[in-house]
Amino acid sequence: MNPNLREAEQQKQLEQKEAEFLDLILRAYRAEKTDGFKTFQGKRPAARVGRAGQSPVTRLYVEEIILECRQKHITRVDILGFEFRDGPLPQRAGRGARQRH
Repeated sequence: MNPNLREAEQQKQLEQKEAEFLDLILRAYRAEKTDGFKTFQGKRPAARVGRAGQSPVTRLYVEEIILECRQKHITRVDILGFEFRDGPLPQRAGRGARQRH
């Protein structure tokens, strides 16, 4: 990011970098981008894909995902993250839920 740019331009650069990072992650995971969700950025044939961006995956983020799954009747989710915080995540949010590192 260029520190000589105005704040609005810096924000635009940051958003562009985040969008490029998301595209890279989804391509690597063989998922396609999706809109209309609060916590999901992509989908695969058998699951929705959520990711915490460059932030750690927290218990609060996982609880937000579970809430959206219940509201939209989603039964399978893959959560992508580089770091997991707040101790163990819920082992079973529903049938077939599992935690992988």
